[in-house]
Parts: sequence; structure tokens; C-alpha cells
Amino acid sequence: MNLSKPPIFTEEKLKELLHYTDQKENPSYDAYKSNCFYKIYSGAKGVSKSFGRMIETVYRMVNENIFCSVWCRNQYNHITNTLKPMLQKVLAYLAEEHNLDYRNWFNITNEAAYWKFDDGGLDRAIYFQNWAKIQAFQGFTLKNPKFRFGELVIDEPLEDVADSNKLPSDLITMYEIQQEKLPLLIANTVLREIAPDKFNINVTFLYNIFTTDHFLIKDYHQKIIPILTNDGEVNNDVLDKLIENNFVQVENSEFSDGLGAIVTMFSKMFIPKKFISDLQLKTLNQLKNQNYRLWLVTVAGFASKFENGKISYFMKQILFDETGQIRKKRINFITKNAFFKLLNKGEIIGVYHGFDPGIHDNASLVTVALNKDGKLYVVNVINDIKNFIPKNTRFINKAINEKVAETVKFWNDLIYEHLPNDWVKNNFMYGKTSILFSDNNATLEALNILFDQKNIDSYALPAVRKPSQKFGILDRQMWQKNIFENELIYLLPNTDILIKYLAKQAIIIGEKSEQRVEEINHEIYDLINAFEMSCSIVFKYQYPLIINAQRRKNGK
Repeated sequence: MNLSKPPIFTEEKLKELLHYTDQKENPSYDAYKSNCFYKIYSGAKGVSKSFGRMIETVYRMVNENIFCSVWCRNQYNHITNTLKPMLQKVLAYLAEEHNLDYRNWFNITNEAAYWKFDDGGLDRAIYFQNWAKIQAFQGFTLKNPKFRFGELVIDEPLEDVADSNKLPSDLITMYEIQQEKLPLLIANTVLREIAPDKFNINVTFLYNIFTTDHFLIKDYHQKIIPILTNDGEVNNDVLDKLIENNFVQVENSEFSDGLGAIVTMFSKMFIPKKFISDLQLKTLNQLKNQNYRLWLVTVAGFASKFENGKISYFMKQILFDETGQIRKKRINFITKNAFFKLLNKGEIIGVYHGFDPGIHDNASLVTVALNKDGKLYVVNVINDIKNFIPKNTRFINKAINEKVAETVKFWNDLIYEHLPNDWVKNNFMYGKTSILFSDNNATLEALNILFDQKNIDSYALPAVRKPSQKFGILDRQMWQKNIFENELIYLLPNTDILIKYLAKQAIIIGEKSEQRVEEINHEIYDLINAFEMSCSIVFKYQYPLIINAQRRKNGK
């Protein structure tokens, strides 16, 4: 084998390799020949959009001695687990199936694949980049002043919520960052310097359409091929054409002030028939009748507006106005001195703590007080009690419980000091200055031992959390709405983090129960759980107390 120079890679051979179908048409090659600045490839899994596109990249590396490329994925692990192995697979395929062996002419690392033949373009590269570190592109400089970026390839910018290790809210945030940073990414690669005549530059997007609520779908794809109607439903004309022809390709040279865009959509059936078994065909036909939504993604390769419910932050409008300010008329704030006066007057009939223990997550503690007219006072909020424990503490669980006991004692002493004589004994639950609620039996046992050892006037009891106890998740959601809408809650200083967290609770519109999805903004729920546990008794007594207060007010 002659290793003095790499084998010749002709355009005729590229045309053959991109013709990954039994059909006469060759849309991938047509897209390659297009002069459009934006090139979009979408479709079902298994159509090898990225594989074919990487063949094109290798072709240009072999034939254009100033050409450099950037392939971009959402995360670094996508580079090491997908981009790098895909290039290696393409090079093996070219060598073993088509006698085009370039494996010795690339030095492949986790950062790039460098061209090692001195054709005047030694050390040109296919760079692998990560959108999570997008600011790094600002310092992206090529080694040789003659080199130019010929393409920016964005591979799989959309992710399937079911397969991704990200939360839906994380994906939304990531998509917003993508949209904000895309112009910077383009400016620092293909538009960094003026390209020579006849040197093609393009930005390519390769994706499966798992969601239509993404800027690449709404602002690019939809404007070239309208896959959705105006009311957000599937465009059946496009769908029928895609299923009948196995691909749809539309070029618009006027898009984006003349930059131009060509969009190519592939169905599952675009690939050669020898790669689809009769069993697969039967299964896919059954899928269309059993789960049309899944069939649409799997076979047609695009989704509709119903593939994901919309996220609703059900407490946000209750707690905040249109300008993002806390609704002062709905949420009342009270000073410590004003609260102490209520204690002095004998208005408070119970003090309760909620504790959500956590070693790896937050160990949250919330203290509330109940007024005899049904109003609730949020007295103290600690998002993570571990913040008050030295980081090198050896027995962290024990230290957490001791800090909780210490905090309970502090508030017990303060509250008892301001109450009338014998008020606790005659009016408070179990005659104790406060009750602590938690949902962990080991924690309850440990705290009760500490309360006894340290003479802390409290009990630790199991929290009320279950639907059978009338305080399941849906019950708690409705209860939260009720206490804020009816101005039944007051906050002492430094407790407003609770308001911010309550507003970040999310439900999925369209789900039968519309129960909050705690995987969205999961970091808020230790504190929210602690708040809800502190109200294990409050929610039962509030309504009767309000009724009695109204009767007293009306003289009945």
C-alpha cells in the first residue's frame, strides 16, 4: 500500500456515497451542491444524516487544502461518545468498503482531527466543539493565515426529553442559550474572515425533530417547509408528500436576506430496502394505529405541538404581577416585633416546624405559626441547614440533627418568652412550645431523643403527606393557591425565598392530573416539602378557624 500520499477522492465518488437510497434522486448530493448558506437535514433516526454529512466533510478535507471544519454538539461527552467515534467509523467505512483509506492521514484527538499530509494545508482540522462552552469560540484561531472555516456543522441541537439526562427546564434554558449565541458562533467560524472565490461556506443543522418549540424549527425550518399549520397541527400535505416520496427537499435562495436555505427531510423509508426487514415494516405499520404520535416521530421524522405538553408555573401569576414584582396585596409581610405582639396577645395557637432531611441534597427547615383566626405566619426559612455546619464534619447526619434541635430550641425560647403565662400548656398541641414534622422515621426518632436529652419542649411527629390523608400533592397545590389568593399567609423577614420557590413549581398542561412535575426545577422541592410538612396540622384547622373568626366578627 502506498502511503506517500492519500488516495484521490473524486466528486463522482462523493455523489455515489451520498446516494444512500434505492431511489433515483440524490437529495444529499443536491444539498451539497447548493450555494445556500444554511443547510438543514432532518428526519427519522437511522437515516444517517450525520454519517453522510461527515463523509462530505472528509471529502473537503482531502480536496481543499485551506478547508477547516467545526462540528458542534451540546455537551463534551457528546464529542467523545458520538462525534469522534462517528468520524472514525466514516474513515473505516471509506477504507474498508471503498478503498479510500485516510486513517493514517488524520491525527484524531478529543478536540480535533488534524490533517497530516503536507499538501500545503498541513494541520488543517475538523474541530470538535461543545455548545456548553460556547464562549471558547471567541478565542478560536486557525494556525495558518491561509486556512478558512468552510463549514459549521451543528449536530443534534434538539434533544429528546425521554432520552436526555437533562430536565425539561434545563433543555429550555439550553435552547435559549443556543439562540442567543448562534450569531457569535457563526461570526467566529465561517464568517471570521473573507472566503476566497468559489470556496463554499455554510452552516449545517442536523437533527431529529423531537420538539417544534425550538428556534431552529420556528425561525428556519418552518419558513422553508411548513411542517405545521397556523394552528400548530401537522401539515398533512407535507406529511403525505414525505411518506409518498420518502423525502422532501425545498430550497429558498431568498431566505434571510438572500443568504438562502435548503431543507431536506427524510422519512424512515428513505434508506435502502435491504436495511429494513419485513418484521420492522409490520411493527411500524402497527405503531401507526397504536401510537400515532410515536409513529410520526419514528417514521415521518417530525413531531407536532402535542408531543410535549406546555409547562405552566401555576403559582407564578398568583404570587407575582406582570412586571415580576411580588403582589403586595396578596402576600403580606410582617415584622418580628409585630409577630411578637401577636404572641403577647395570645393570638397564636401553634408553632410548627417542617424538616426535609438531606445529606446529598438540601436539608431544609421551615417554621410556621398558626393564628386563631386561621392566618399562617412563616417565621423562619432555612434552605439548607448544612450551610451552618463545618464542611469537614465527619458524622454529617448527626450534625444536621443537632443543628435542627439547636434551631428549634432557639425559636422555642424566643416564642415562649413572648407568650402569656401557661398559654402553651393550655392552647398549644400536646402542650409543647412547638411540633416538628418530617417524613423520615429515623430522623424523627433521632430528633425526639435529642429533644429529650437537651430538654427541648418539642415533639417530632410523622408529616401528613398522602392523598389518603387529604394532603397529597394535588391537595397541597390547591391549598397553596387558596391561602395566597385569600391573603391567609404572612411572611417574617428573610423568608421570601419561599415565595420564589413556590412560583417555580411546574405542571404540564394537558396531563390528566396536572400534578406538579418535580423533575422540573427539582432543587426547589426540599424547601417546599419542608414548608408543606410544617403545615401538616395547619391545613386541617385553617378552614374551621376562619369560619369561627367570621362568626365572632358577626356576633354569632
